[in-house]
Amino acid sequence: MKTSYFIRNLILIFTILISSMSQASHVVGSDINYVKTGNTYTFTLTIYRDCRGIPLNNQYIYVQNGNTSKAIQVTLKSIEDITPVCDTFVNAPCNPANTSGTSAGVEKHVYISLPLSVDSSAYTYLKNGTHFTVKWSQCCRNGAINTGSQGNFYTEASVYNNVVGDNNSPFFYEMPFTKLHVNRAFRRNFGGFDIDGDSLSFELEDPLTNAGITTQYNSPYSKFKPLTVFEPTGVTSPNPNLNPPVGFHLNNQTGALTFTPVTQSEVTVISLVVSEFRKGILIGK
Repeated sequence: MKTSYFIRNLILIFTILISSMSQASHVVGSDINYVKTGNTYTFTLTIYRDCRGIPLNNQYIYVQNGNTSKAIQVTLKSIEDITPVCDTFVNAPCNPANTSGTSAGVEKHVYISLPLSVDSSAYTYLKNGTHFTVKWSQCCRNGAINTGSQGNFYTEASVYNNVVGDNNSPFFYEMPFTKLHVNRAFRRNFGGFDIDGDSLSFELEDPLTNAGITTQYNSPYSKFKPLTVFEPTGVTSPNPNLNPPVGFHLNNQTGALTFTPVTQSEVTVISLVVSEFRKGILIGK
């Protein structure tokens, strides 16, 4: 039996909050993870909470296939203070835990579902169609975002029904938020690897505020250029191999982001759609 509960989900919209030193108030990132053992799925919801925001109480994920949708309560497994150690301006991060207005730190909240068997009378509908979707939302996105893409925070996972045998979400290398330094090259791999040997691909997408509903960036920002980066006139962009890197670049095969931020106090959202393929067949997105 596979028990890899803490593997970060590949089939998610991977949301990254980026700032130089943000003043924020709510959710800064989330993951939906799963393990498939036989015909049973176990889901893990991970929420990254700004400790100045509201506390997180009972949480639910919504499992939907076609017009059928059910709310599944998930049980709190752990709360961990993951405030970056370089944040020397934080005097008392996240203490006491899950309390509003403590400090400018970040907490990692992990919730886990009971095993959901598609053979049970409650979840047989999950076997119908090509895929089902697992969703989580929370009001609201981090209040410090100043490039657009505010509103409801939403993450979803599409699980395809063509998987034969067990399956695990992949390991990801980074937490879904980070802070940047102006005029310093940023090179970080938000991708990962799949212990089942499945292939991954990455693409940029507009953030969602609900199922099928995107939120727009303010001009001149976009999903392909969600913050102001070094991009001198007359130089081909993007070019991640220059020093410093030019433009905003995502490696579609590895999930690595490369760019050089040049504007102070920008806070933005980046959404990555991560697709999983097994023997050339899409099994998750």
